[in-house]
Amino acid sequence: MPKDWPALVIGLIVAFYWARVIKLVFKTKRLTGRAANFLPPETLGRILRVIWYPNVAAWVIVPLVTFFHPTLGPRTHWPIVSWSAVAVAAIVLYL
Repeated sequence: MPKDWPALVIGLIVAFYWARVIKLVFKTKRLTGRAANFLPPETLGRILRVIWYPNVAAWVIVPLVTFFHPTLGPRTHWPIVSWSAVAVAAIVLYL
């Protein structure tokens, strides 16, 4: 079965973006002594992180799993839509 190359590229773009976010969190912590709200002090913020962090992990993991196990991906494949999504992801990352 063919590999889903657009899924790999999108997974890598999203992983790169979130790696930069985490790097900036640590840089902010080092420069200011505060952790850029990575672990918020208020209860609501901590509860929302329980929802947010798994979503971010899924944004990275799902496209990569789709590349390595194409049978877990969508049943229909439209290359023009897939590569358009890659182009949009790359443009958004650049911006």
